[in-house]
Amino acid sequence: MAEPASRRTGRPPRLDRARIVEAAVRLADEAGLPSVTMRQVADRVECAPAALYRHFRRRDTLLEAMVDHALGEVRRRPLTASPEADLLTFVRELLAVHASHPWLSLAPGQRVPGPQTRAAVDHVLAVMRPHPGGERNGEAAMAVLFSLVTSAARWRRESEARAEEPDGAVELTDTATARVVVAAVAGVLAM
Repeated sequence: MAEPASRRTGRPPRLDRARIVEAAVRLADEAGLPSVTMRQVADRVECAPAALYRHFRRRDTLLEAMVDHALGEVRRRPLTASPEADLLTFVRELLAVHASHPWLSLAPGQRVPGPQTRAAVDHVLAVMRPHPGGERNGEAAMAVLFSLVTSAARWRRESEARAEEPDGAVELTDTATARVVVAAVAGVLAM
């Protein structure tokens, strides 16, 4: 637990965007996305809330940076001779990041993608490029991929919150979910 401001001595720790984002991600991981307020994050980094606004004009821009940070955790493995296997691997990695950060499926979309998001998008497009429809339908297929993964992660989070399976629902493993996503993406690419 941090000491009250009146008892701290010395210079406060340097405040930068990375430190703020990491604190916000930890807060969301522990207490959920609604807990990420400028005041709560400021408490975590031991500064006044106004100091955060030097780095993030609004809470939404902080949330976008959090999404970008989380997407940086997706391992982008070297491509193999099998685009389908590469896509399956990427989807599994993306599902794992969603499992590590349950708030991610609830975060708003990014208006301006950050560097980690762009790297993930570039990787997915590179995976799809060898497919006959990759050049023509790659961006649409990528949108389907991210939408389906986000929906699957949200469904998992909601069913875990209820601590039960919905009537008649089948529990999908990450592998089964990844295969469904890959099949949907392949369908879009084949259009």
